[in-house]
Amino acid sequence: MNIEHISLVARNKKKIEEFFTKILEIPLIDTFSVPKKLAEKIFDIAQEIEVCLFKSNHVKFEVFISKERTAKKSYAHVCLSVKNRSKIIENCKQHKIEVNYIPREKKTALLFIKDPSGNLFEIKDENLRIAYKK
Repeated sequence: MNIEHISLVARNKKKIEEFFTKILEIPLIDTFSVPKKLAEKIFDIAQEIEVCLFKSNHVKFEVFISKERTAKKSYAHVCLSVKNRSKIIENCKQHKIEVNYIPREKKTALLFIKDPSGNLFEIKDENLRIAYKK
């Protein structure tokens, strides 16, 4: 099984484009709209919705642009494995994105960042993969 795409919701198109392209360095490859009738059939939301499509090596991110925020708190997050976590941290500093760096005893520190709409991203270094205990 492979992941085809991950869908997120963002409130501001310009800010989410900056987040994906400048912070995560994932390019915008397309924008499109889901027509009102189709959105209602799929999501039970009767309105046309604009979508930004970003593509990394093996996964696409469909980001729906909506002024409405769904949940205030959630465990939901996207975990990305990157070649250079330090570069992501530097990108965050340059663009004033808060970095939640969580040191852990005898384990690799955790790194979480939020996009401007509050979507949470865990950033792992692909060179420091940790085996999960069963």
